[in-house]
Parts: sequence; C-alpha cells; structure tokens
Amino acid sequence: MRDKRKPYDLMPEELEELCELAENIARKYIFAKVSKSDVTNFVTVVNIETKGDQLNVDVQIELDLLPFTKFNADILANEAADEAIKAIEKRLRELTGENPSSNKFS
Repeated sequence: MRDKRKPYDLMPEELEELCELAENIARKYIFAKVSKSDVTNFVTVVNIETKGDQLNVDVQIELDLLPFTKFNADILANEAADEAIKAIEKRLRELTGENPSSNKFS
C-alpha cells in the first residue's frame, strides 16, 4: 500500500496537469452544449495555489455567445467551471491515494 500524499505536496508537473485537465473539461462541456460558431469569446483561467497545508483551486471562465443563442453564457460558464472543479477533485484523489467516495476536497 502506498503512502497517502497531501494535495499541497504535488509536484509542479502535477499542478500543471490539473490546470490542463480543468481547461479541457470546461472546453468539452461548453462545446457539447453549443456550437463553436456560437462562441465569440472563451477564456479559462485556472488558479491552483498552495498555502501552508492547503491547496486552493479556482476556475474562472469567461464566455460570450452570439445573440439569440439558446443558452445563457454566464450559467453555462459556471456549469463548466463546476465540472472542471469536479474533475480536479477526482484527479487529486487519484494522485494522493484518497478514497474516491470521500468528499474531502469539496
């Protein structure tokens, strides 16, 4: 059995992987809902910082859609950010050996 790691002990490469994962999940979520041609602006900012014994994750998505698109851009962006955070939490559990059913990172 391997020792459990703490989220704040992640290597820089692992933190970069988490950022890329969040961006990919957000992108997939949005483009599963709307056509790329309906998107006029799409920016994902993932900020992961370690502070003492804590790992803080923030995902912000800026999304602008063409007028008359059936989705609200703000709601869609928030949903995509939530999905990205869930994906980060899942990957963190894998990286740290945390029990997948645990809600420790929520």
